[in-house]
Amino acid sequence: MLFGHRRHRGRRRVASNKDSAELIAFLDGVPPRDVIMAVTFDDATNRLAPEAVKIFENHFGSKLVHLLGYRSMWAFIGQKYVEHDGEHEKYTLKKANEEWGAQADVNGCFSIPLSQKKQPSNFGGMPYQNLCMVPRVCESNEVAVHIESGHSAKKSKISPRFCFDGKTMLGDHKIDSVRPAKRGLNFLVVDPQTAEVVSSGSFDTYESSINDKKCADFLRSVGPGMMVLGGTFDEASKELGYDTKRELQSLGASKIQDLGYREMWAFIGQKGINGHTPYEKVSEDFNDGWGIKAEIWQCIPKFINGSSVTNTVMGLKKKTEFCQKYHPNFREMCSPVNIHRPIMPLKLDDESLASNPAYSTPIIVVPGSDLEALQRTLESLIALPGLQSHLVVVILEGNFAQPNELVGVYNFRTQYVKAKSQYLYALHAGMEEAMGLFPKSEYFLIIEEYVEVAPDFLRYFSQTMHLLEDETILSISAWNEHGFKHTSGDTGLLYRSDTFPGYGWLLRRSVWKNEMKKNEANCCIDQTWRGWLKDDKRKNRESIVPDVSRVKRSLKPGIYEDRPFLEEYLSNRTMTSDPGTEPSRVFYLKLVEYEKYMKQLVKEGIPLDRNLLIGCDTLGKTSLDLSGFTRGAYTLFYRQDSATDFKVLVKLAKCLGIYIYNGDTVRGLHKGVLRLVYQGQQLVLVGTKSPYYQYKPITAVPY
Repeated sequence: MLFGHRRHRGRRRVASNKDSAELIAFLDGVPPRDVIMAVTFDDATNRLAPEAVKIFENHFGSKLVHLLGYRSMWAFIGQKYVEHDGEHEKYTLKKANEEWGAQADVNGCFSIPLSQKKQPSNFGGMPYQNLCMVPRVCESNEVAVHIESGHSAKKSKISPRFCFDGKTMLGDHKIDSVRPAKRGLNFLVVDPQTAEVVSSGSFDTYESSINDKKCADFLRSVGPGMMVLGGTFDEASKELGYDTKRELQSLGASKIQDLGYREMWAFIGQKGINGHTPYEKVSEDFNDGWGIKAEIWQCIPKFINGSSVTNTVMGLKKKTEFCQKYHPNFREMCSPVNIHRPIMPLKLDDESLASNPAYSTPIIVVPGSDLEALQRTLESLIALPGLQSHLVVVILEGNFAQPNELVGVYNFRTQYVKAKSQYLYALHAGMEEAMGLFPKSEYFLIIEEYVEVAPDFLRYFSQTMHLLEDETILSISAWNEHGFKHTSGDTGLLYRSDTFPGYGWLLRRSVWKNEMKKNEANCCIDQTWRGWLKDDKRKNRESIVPDVSRVKRSLKPGIYEDRPFLEEYLSNRTMTSDPGTEPSRVFYLKLVEYEKYMKQLVKEGIPLDRNLLIGCDTLGKTSLDLSGFTRGAYTLFYRQDSATDFKVLVKLAKCLGIYIYNGDTVRGLHKGVLRLVYQGQQLVLVGTKSPYYQYKPITAVPY
């Protein structure tokens, strides 16, 4: 074939019987409105690709090119993206007794742009609409749009092109105020009512994460109802981060979440859309190392209706690719049973909680270096009803491929800190970095290494977060250090505790900023389960703890000093399993109400007979079994010489099998009172120096 086109004032000979790639690259490179003249010589059909035929038909208006046969002759004049009737086109078939078809010629005068006759051509063809070449006439509530991503043909880079309502608005050269497309992500914001360009932007998300943040800011600024056209050029995935993906998701995108290296993407979305746009394509087949062109080409409603249907494929691609690379390290995640399970956040299961601040609170995950444990943490988080992925920030020590890709599978955010010599330092640095991402948030949820959350984790905090309005409450914990199977079991019960339990907790920004930050050596140098802000630093504030924990902590592998203790400490634990579980009577946890409740509990509780504990004196253990007792709250009073004397309490705890910290301290008290669920019954241990002791029944005798 021999070609020429106006503007370039040149010609090009292409051997289409050898390879169509060069032909496709040439045709794609013809600018809009340019006139093309084409003729065949010898045979042009042997390797004429269907894509090339489609381009002749759809981009230049040919009606006859699909009829070409072996050594048939063809002459054609067309104009790119201009509707015409194909009048300037001829072809002749090769007859059986001929070596070639007879000469085909087009001659005479014609006007530019090529026009359409009132009567359609006898050869029929596609009823194109104006420049965008949409294959039908759009309705009044629709607009013709043609999006072509960038792509490669015979190692030539073809720029993205956007056509909107008959006007090419983005290409390889400046059009009005819109600059040429560049590597990365390219966007036009268009008013669908006026077909005017509101803004445009190109962001090289291959080169720098800074461009990703700029892109997110650009998308965030889009006004209500505006239509957003998007397309990639060359490579856009390398530094494409969470912020941009989140903004695109709000505009209706879903497939961008799994965009791979040099895959091509085309997109039409809208600010205010409810659900996923149906106008998004990703091409995963490759040509010359690039994804083939992604293209959208149709009438688009001026108000796009989003799809609420769950796309079960979404989230699987990254998971599959990750497992192909790292399967030996993640056998459970990548097992035949789990590999095809999509990774997607669950919808909120209770619409009455839609505006509850717990569901808009940032979650800071500080995982340490064990990636298998991190995967379990992330898996538990993604299963939380109502979780908003953009609020989850995973702190990574250094920027390395495997942890980055793991977090990317779950579509959570990452924030980096320098590698630290101890986990605690990473925890401190991570909290500071993550809080900086959410400058307007006052509360933060912290999840530590080796921790998995219960299905009702967010629901638990939705019912308790408001308690932080009480200045006497330091934090709200999801972990109960007394939460063993024999000393817990009531999922609705909450306590006030003088201990900061750690593992999973809710904290005010002001506490971090004013009491912890830059003061870590004095307040927070121990592991959190040992307690932060101890003694006078606690300022008489208490933490809220559940009777049944909302997190569980697995044992860190290896040999280390605390392992023997932690093996026992982390065994035989309770954790909720129902996403609908809620704490009850939360209102009484504020100090004034709690003190009233405790007075009543001590006064009306059933005192245990001292004789039931005789074994504690003689054998150091007791045969006490409360499981057969009438259900109620039972009280047990112990002697003290002072408000800080807990020798008898420690003795009782050893006898009853209650957890003792460091072998000599019972923690989790409220003003000398320990509450727990013992063998299925609520048990309240009250010291004689506790302010609540005065409310005991007269007949009760302290131990």
